[in-house]
Amino acid sequence: MSAAIREHEQEYLAKSSQLESLLQKKTAVYAVEAEMRELHRRLVDLGRAILAPEANPAGEQDYLKASAALQDLLRQREAAWSLTPEIEKLHGDLVALGDKLGWTK
Repeated sequence: MSAAIREHEQEYLAKSSQLESLLQKKTAVYAVEAEMRELHRRLVDLGRAILAPEANPAGEQDYLKASAALQDLLRQREAAWSLTPEIEKLHGDLVALGDKLGWTK
């Protein structure tokens, strides 16, 4: 095996591991959809409760906690979506390395 081939294979392994890690981060966020929906429903219910004339002040703290949790999930989703350009670049790098290794012929 030539040194160039070995170098390309090592680079391929490193980039494919990076790509796998990014895809795991991105796909893990898909699982929070149901949690986001539930937090939204909770916010709606809590919002109604704190706007009622006989509102319990503790409800406002519950609302703030639920709101913060939902915002955190939304930030996680946004961060996952922002990985797309890096994923696309790594994919292109792997295609190019596959060409150099003669795997796409």
